[in-house]
Order: sequence, then C-alpha cells, then structure tokens
Amino acid sequence: MKFDLPFCTEINSWRQRAKVHWMREGDKSTKFFHVRASSREKKNTIIGFQNAAGQWCEEDGELESNVLEYFRGIFKSDNPTDVELNEVLTAIVPRVGHNINVELTSEFTQIEVQETPKGMHPLYLPISGKLSARMLPNGF
Repeated sequence: MKFDLPFCTEINSWRQRAKVHWMREGDKSTKFFHVRASSREKKNTIIGFQNAAGQWCEEDGELESNVLEYFRGIFKSDNPTDVELNEVLTAIVPRVGHNINVELTSEFTQIEVQETPKGMHPLYLPISGKLSARMLPNGF
C-alpha cells in the first residue's frame, strides 16, 4: 500500500485543527474546514489577561513573564516534611499492581524491539531515524 504522505498529513492536520470527526463520513468541503479551523483559532487565542496585581497585560513579554510567575507559584515547593509527604502518598490509591509494575519496568527484549514496528501503522513509523510529526504530542 502506498500513501501520499503530504496529502495525508495536510488532511489530518486540518481535521485536527477543526476538531471535526465527520470527515471520514464524507464531508470534505475545504471551505468548511478552513472556516471551522480559523474560527477555532480565533476562539483559542489569548489577547491578554489580568495578572496577580489586577492589571491587564497584552504585550508578549508581559504575558510570558506573568504566565511563568503564575505557574511557578502553583508548582513551588513549601519544603514539606516527610510526615506530610507520607500523608499525601498514603491517600493515593495505586492503579498498577506489583506484577504489572515489574513487567513495565523490565528491560526490552530484542524480539520486542524487532516486532513492535511491524504492528505499527505506516504513518506512525519513524522515517530515516527521525520522529514523525504524528508521533509528537498535540501542540508541538
């Protein structure tokens, strides 16, 4: 089977940008998808926001520094004690049992490395040792 990769990539990117799932059912109106993707882009654009001091920020440098400051504040450590850490950790219900954890953390076998690409869709395979764009998380 031969794929026209640039065409497939363009179609998939528009489908993802427009966040529509009915393309596979036959609606391939190019104008429709461009309008949907463009309106979604406008809707998801941040023009500005209010910082911690209550001031409206619109400039790129201000936005960046305020976003960094906000997330640093959320994720900073207050140097919790071992007792506090243990209290939090004991409240977490484990989802992976010991046997599964041992299997997941074991070394890959040569057979697994050789067989895995054979079960992958061709669009997800790395090309010439490089990552395909489809293998990257959304937003990259």
